[in-house]
Amino acid sequence: MGKKMAQETARAKREEERKIVEWEQTEVMGAENMLQLKHMPEIPMLEHFLQITKDYFHLKEISIFTLERSIMLPRESSQFANLMTGLLSLGKSKDILSYSDWSERLEKRIEEIYEAFVKLKKDRRKMFEQKGVQSKFFDVLGEDFPFGFRARKFPFALVRARRFPKLHEMNYYQRAWLLLGLCDYLLKTRARPSLKTRVFDVAPVSELRAVTLGVDDASCTYYHFPSFAEGKNPAVRVYKIAKWIPPKLDVEYNPRILKHKKPIHLSTSESEDEISVKLPEWFIRRKKSEAANPKTSSGAASWVKATKEEGETLIEGETEKEEEGGERETVKEEEGGERETVKEEEGGERETVKEEEVGERETVKDLPLRPLPEVEPDKTFECVADSLDSLRELVKHFESKGCELSYTETALVRKLKALIEELEPSEYKLVESTRSLRTQLYADFMKFQQKLTVA
Repeated sequence: MGKKMAQETARAKREEERKIVEWEQTEVMGAENMLQLKHMPEIPMLEHFLQITKDYFHLKEISIFTLERSIMLPRESSQFANLMTGLLSLGKSKDILSYSDWSERLEKRIEEIYEAFVKLKKDRRKMFEQKGVQSKFFDVLGEDFPFGFRARKFPFALVRARRFPKLHEMNYYQRAWLLLGLCDYLLKTRARPSLKTRVFDVAPVSELRAVTLGVDDASCTYYHFPSFAEGKNPAVRVYKIAKWIPPKLDVEYNPRILKHKKPIHLSTSESEDEISVKLPEWFIRRKKSEAANPKTSSGAASWVKATKEEGETLIEGETEKEEEGGERETVKEEEGGERETVKEEEGGERETVKEEEVGERETVKDLPLRPLPEVEPDKTFECVADSLDSLRELVKHFESKGCELSYTETALVRKLKALIEELEPSEYKLVESTRSLRTQLYADFMKFQQKLTVA
């Protein structure tokens, strides 16, 4: 009787595991996200950064398996909430923030990055040198922050604004680059000098870097991070990166031609008492137009001159709309965010309505999303093994060549076998760690779905 119950319990456990694995492959990752994940060097870069700085930011240990899946579940994963709380509060907050709270803080940090980018006149080289943000960050997420600081200063910017997408509204590649850019920015600008001291006191530089396993016949380099297989939740990852080949440019060489600005030629005629100067005609026309149209005083509405759209006229912060029947409606926007609406009918009756500033969160909430650039991961990078079984399959692939195996590949196979022998004693721990982390993600997902159902 007891044996039969044990068999039924084991069968139910296997069925539950199969259900969770199927949920992960279909609802969480999917074929497209798994393909992107396979060719993304940003994920191991993020994991390596978090392992080095976890004590500084007071982060809990997060394995690369959890990081890969949590990026796809930013609202549901409890470990990802702990991670973002530590990064955005610089380790000062002990309470785990909710998604809405840390998402708002994340938007402010990203806004800081774009403010600095605009102040540097969108010079990517200076941005990398001074703020640590890589150039590809702006290739993936764009060079313009659509809402940001200008809309907060100028209320009329909300008329045609498009809000920046939330983290869960981006694709997998954009989310990874957003987090990587945030980490680079925090490390360069926010972290205290003691962070570098702590990092290099933990281990020498050689142990912080990836370990190269070898090179194959296609000049692809294989490497792994030993720190990924350590700690409470170990994992196996072996990566392959192809040799970089510079692109061929079909451009004929031409010496650089310097374009000089046209000088202003002044013709002078000197007499005994005066000097007459003949200015260019374009200069005189510009001065006359500036005198005829003087600049208005700076303010929230100074950037609006006169625009007509569908019967509406915008002049100096006032919106005037004339409807059929002779009714006229005028809307005045003030710097404090107050709005005054004046309705005037044919009979001369006037109705004035004052509205106070609406909360910023409610104003931005209904704005349309700004589309981000569509950039695919570079196929020169690939994760070739994510478990001991896949690592053994990789060795079999090389050994199947037989006598065609080159000297460099023989050395690579030797290193891979040594890595397998090193990890085999902890194989059970690797499998159990993956199973428990997957189960925890599933529990977080179901808990979040229940909250949505109740709400």
